[in-house]
Amino acid sequence: MTKDVRNAWLLLAMAILVWGINWPIMKIGLAHIGPLWFAACRILLGAAVLFVFLGLTSRLTLPVRSEMPVLFSVGLVQVGACMALLHASVLFIDPGKAAVLAYTTPIWAAPMAAIFLGEKMTLRKAAGIGLGIAGVVALFDLTALSTGWDDNASGNAMPLISALLWAGVIVHIRGHGWVRPHLSLLPWQLLAGGLLLSVVAFIGEGAPSFVLNRELVAILAYNGIAATAFSFWAYNGAARVLPASTTALASLSIPVVGVISSTLMLGDPITNAIILGLILIAAGITLSSLSASSTIRRR
Repeated sequence: MTKDVRNAWLLLAMAILVWGINWPIMKIGLAHIGPLWFAACRILLGAAVLFVFLGLTSRLTLPVRSEMPVLFSVGLVQVGACMALLHASVLFIDPGKAAVLAYTTPIWAAPMAAIFLGEKMTLRKAAGIGLGIAGVVALFDLTALSTGWDDNASGNAMPLISALLWAGVIVHIRGHGWVRPHLSLLPWQLLAGGLLLSVVAFIGEGAPSFVLNRELVAILAYNGIAATAFSFWAYNGAARVLPASTTALASLSIPVVGVISSTLMLGDPITNAIILGLILIAAGITLSSLSASSTIRRR
């Protein structure tokens, strides 16, 4: 194993750990700040860190016209809309359960790629999608849906909608593509998403009224610096060295870390439904990812 490969594995492991642990941390943060302002502050802080980092290393460049479609699809949809949904979801359901649903993206990306990009829908992909859908069904509280649309149903739907939107952005990126390294565009994407989130937060939650106490500062610093700026950089750096299937399958560890962290930090129970859903979704993503010919990248 070469030094570059060892470093790539280390970066990937650190990104997975940081993202997984962040799910219960997000839940704790919502006791101090609304979900929309939380997401906006996190993303704008991450953007600021990356702008400073790229500026100090003389790698900060302006996006070119051909990159604008990807900039706005990632910034407004993947960052703006998805982060708002993910942060709001943990108001209603356990963070571990939200993490499992949020990381179903590879399952939905496969049929979208077949429809819009003409990628071949293999039997293995189809089986993976079926297993993934079965896992989602296992995680939903269907009895709640039968008596009306309540907070539990909304909490389940939010990370699932986020996963569907994220899959759509992945398909758009595959179809559009870009030439320059992803890191050069990332701070601009975060800035676009952060500005959108700020407008939506002002409309939905009013002017920011949270108190920056010690706990909230620590949570925002973790989210902005570690879970946004560092983890995106680390994951993308690992993805440039390791095989595509490796980075895609490694993402399965994130909801596992999220479930365990939620239990240790918040006392959330690991129910049979969560275990069954996690196993089915993991199996589905594994089948889908093993048959994919290109990288599926995740938060």
